[in-house]
Amino acid sequence: MFCKEIFAKRLKTLRLLRKLRQEDVASVLKVSRVQISDIENAKTLTSLDRVYKLADLFNVSLDYLFGRCDNPSCEDACPPIQVNKALTEGEKLVLRHYRNLTDEGKDYIIDQTFMALNMYKKPKPPSVADTELSQEVG
Repeated sequence: MFCKEIFAKRLKTLRLLRKLRQEDVASVLKVSRVQISDIENAKTLTSLDRVYKLADLFNVSLDYLFGRCDNPSCEDACPPIQVNKALTEGEKLVLRHYRNLTDEGKDYIIDQTFMALNMYKKPKPPSVADTELSQEVG
């Protein structure tokens, strides 16, 4: 179920993390600063079109904004690439070979990669709620 308070808290947190003012967000959404304040204080909601713009502005998923997941990019999304992290030799080799493929070959590799990700994904560590529940049961 949608929780207006979660949406409000996440919007405000994202704005503050990006060091944006309410006026900055209001300008992107073409609304007033007061409307942004009202959304951040869970007094009102906004249109779905504006929610899409917010997700794009903060580079997060809609599921995160709506409180359906706790990871801004969500479970199945790729983690953001760390620009300052150097590639390993193995990653460089794979990239070099990938760049030499035809478009059809690249599409095949991408498809195979997603299949492998689904098959060999590392298990998610238990959440705090799961741990508390297991302690209550046990």
